[in-house]
Amino acid sequence: MELDPSANANEIRRQYKKMAVKLHPDKGGDPEKFKELQMANTVLSDEEKKGIYDKYGMKGIKEMD
Repeated sequence: MELDPSANANEIRRQYKKMAVKLHPDKGGDPEKFKELQMANTVLSDEEKKGIYDKYGMKGIKEMD
């Protein structure tokens, strides 16, 4: 999502909204990239998931689910 690793919840939310407008399939964006953006927002918006991602990457998130 092109964020600084120390980004707070407001910065994450603001960047997600900005990118969602560009990537949304109804606006001519790529559906796969939009799904990736949604997954990134889901992970970064949840402190527990963000901690797991920071420590183990996407592998840790997938194992968590």
